[in-house]
Amino acid sequence: MLKLQPNYDGTPRIAELIRAQTTDMEILEAWNGQARLELHPHVFAPLADLPVRRIVSCAHILTNLTLGQPVKVYDYLQ
Repeated sequence: MLKLQPNYDGTPRIAELIRAQTTDMEILEAWNGQARLELHPHVFAPLADLPVRRIVSCAHILTNLTLGQPVKVYDYLQ
């Protein structure tokens, strides 16, 4: 994940790449079935511009999980 936090004057105060591991995962339901893909345009993630030729398979998974303590991977301001 990218963590960005500005100072009061608008300059960057925090610009870090962080990661968090998933722990204590409990799968409540899981099944295969039909799916439809809907991509919305976003200025920071132009994923919707990619062509979708076909959907090969789909798995639906409902879980309870805990997101672990985040760890800094890279600090862009240093």
